Amino acid sequence: MGQRHQLFVVARVRDRYRTLAVVHRQWLFEMGPIERCLRLIHIFEADPNQIPIKQEIRAACNKDDDFWTMATCLLVGSSFEPEIGYQHRVHSLAFNVTLDGIDNNDGITIIDISDTKNIKYCFAFLDGWHRKGLKPQSAGGYLARYEMDPDEDSDEDEDVEEEDESDEDQEQTTCQPKIEADATVLSVLDTRPQDQLEKYRMISKAVLRSWLDPNVEGQYNLDHGEEQGQSVRTKQSLREQTMELLINTLLGDPDHNPDAMAEARQFRHFALKLRNNIFSLAETKELPSSPALVRCLEIAFQGETFVDLSPLTHVSSKILVEAACTLRKSETVRSLDLSHLSQLSGNNLESIVCTASGLETLYILAMRQISFQCVTSLWTKNTTFKNIYHTEVFHHPLNPSPDYSSLLAGLQSPCITDTRNPIKNILFARVLSQKHSGEPNLRKADGITVDWQRSSLSHSPIDDENHMFFSVYPIKDILLPPTKLVNGLANFFRCASIDKTLCNMGEAYLIGSTMAKSFASASPYRMDDATTIMPLPDLLFKACSMAGKLLSALWPVPFPDLHPGELSIVIINETNPSMHTEGSYPSKFRLAVVGPKTADQRDGYIVQSFESYLEGSPQCSSGTQSEEEIATLVQYWKQRMSFVGSCEAAEIDELLPTAAKHMEGMRKSRVWQNTTRMWDQL
Repeated sequence: MGQRHQLFVVARVRDRYRTLAVVHRQWLFEMGPIERCLRLIHIFEADPNQIPIKQEIRAACNKDDDFWTMATCLLVGSSFEPEIGYQHRVHSLAFNVTLDGIDNNDGITIIDISDTKNIKYCFAFLDGWHRKGLKPQSAGGYLARYEMDPDEDSDEDEDVEEEDESDEDQEQTTCQPKIEADATVLSVLDTRPQDQLEKYRMISKAVLRSWLDPNVEGQYNLDHGEEQGQSVRTKQSLREQTMELLINTLLGDPDHNPDAMAEARQFRHFALKLRNNIFSLAETKELPSSPALVRCLEIAFQGETFVDLSPLTHVSSKILVEAACTLRKSETVRSLDLSHLSQLSGNNLESIVCTASGLETLYILAMRQISFQCVTSLWTKNTTFKNIYHTEVFHHPLNPSPDYSSLLAGLQSPCITDTRNPIKNILFARVLSQKHSGEPNLRKADGITVDWQRSSLSHSPIDDENHMFFSVYPIKDILLPPTKLVNGLANFFRCASIDKTLCNMGEAYLIGSTMAKSFASASPYRMDDATTIMPLPDLLFKACSMAGKLLSALWPVPFPDLHPGELSIVIINETNPSMHTEGSYPSKFRLAVVGPKTADQRDGYIVQSFESYLEGSPQCSSGTQSEEEIATLVQYWKQRMSFVGSCEAAEIDELLPTAAKHMEGMRKSRVWQNTTRMWDQL
């Protein structure tokens, strides 16, 4: 059942094309694949994603394994776009799945990210592909499938095949919109997804042949023009020869060659040339692992905000640590890439991180010797971290779902300290303030406050026989600087305010999955950016996977033990079914940041508005986030999220004990016990 479509991410690895990630969509057709393809291209083009993508493609040269960064980008991009209120379930498939192993009746999308500055795409239908191969289709060609008569299909196939045999220049021309009109018409057309997509180059049929047949190699060497360019570049000018001689002298011992250093600094782009020479020697394994290298690296990266040491795979760990610590003393460095350096241990990383001042992003991809636990401990070593890219941090949420006991153990285990992420949970309450016209209104005498004690708890938000639905979404295991927190919540509210059925009628795992993707696409660096992809919240996404596999209305996360100093975000979604329109109910959102006053939760809660929390956030008081930055976030929230109201302290004091009592009672039911047994058997 369904119009089933798969999306593939491929890249050129050595001399052939291979798959890096695949997802399955049960319903995706007509404009759907075009919109998802465009969204994914924007993600793969985004600057913050370039280094993880590059390092994962590099890793593909040396391993035949899942590529978790790519899988996360593909999963989030193909199922979530907050700006248009789009969220949908997808299923990740094994990266090495074949076309014979997929369930498809509505074509596939293929995105080539070999060069993220020149991303290519195509669509293809699987009709007769064993006999004729895959025929790449543009966005317009894919949509034409729904408009043409079956008898016309063979003619288009011939045209596409003829195009595939043309050279790249002709291919580029055929990908442009074939429309002649005035500027006004073109500007309108450019807003359509299919016209935006047509600006990108298409994958050729020859590339598809290489992708389908691993034995097809050597077809994608550089063309003659590039080969000639390489031969020209080998003929160095006298100036270049002099610079290279000086650089080789410096690599011997820079401090004992002050004259050579003074002469070398007169050359334009000297630092860049020195850096490139170091990397070239590292690639040929001729780079000396000596103290002189530390000084050369310091010169090569002087004044840079991004330091990449990942090519130095054969330099000793001692020299690497010394170099990284020396470079980290510079206040200009914000990002450090140590990916693929298998000689570094967890202790080495701690030494580097502890000397850091102002380091915001650490890349330690493709380093199997560094455990997931080691990465989470690094989060606490440096208060300026906004993100750590590590393969296992991407991998954990996408692992097969744990059994219920393991999930509970993870929920109860300590994680990031309060200063790195004081927000532990999102407590989501959906209430039918009035069921249907003529039925009792669940409001107190003031006509505003909901009477939570009169409400009864539902297993599911679509069960209209009950008034309240409550679920807990853990986010304690992600780095959550203020910018990321604001972006994550804004992504969720933006999506939920457009797709009104999500909170009104969606199951807990759909709401939780949307929250997980909201934070995975929440940039810690800039506002209104949903293209920066980071790891999914581990415990939250695993709980979504568990409930989603059974299509269960029950949610596996219990009401948490709330401790003083630990905060939660309460979201109330108030819905009025008596005003039912177009398959959804009008609703409004309210928000508060809460924490218990004492260890005994009966003593009540400290309740803050979200703006007040931001102004007094630990990152602001510790100096890791400036007052100006916080003020910008507060202003953004007031302007862009003005439709989200605040909760009163008295309402929180009534809601949370009521929800805790209801959830505890539900866990004693036979339905709950039967469901947990099934979760343990997944």
